Amino acid sequence: MTVYEFTLADGQVHRFAIGEEEGRPSTSELPSWTVLGFHQCRNCPLQASQSPRCPPAVDVFRIT
Repeated sequence: MTVYEFTLADGQVHRFAIGEEEGRPSTSELPSWTVLGFHQCRNCPLQASQSPRCPPAVDVFRIT
């Protein structure tokens, strides 16, 4: 499991464990910028056929 930690300007800290399904929104709720191919990171090991959505983007969407 990979854990990402974001510290916002106001000091809030958000931690997300990739691979954790609990609390994830349904696909119909997700915006287009969560699609894996939308500005996919160069070093991203994921393939759209296996993961149509970017897990960190989905997690970031949860805090918006």
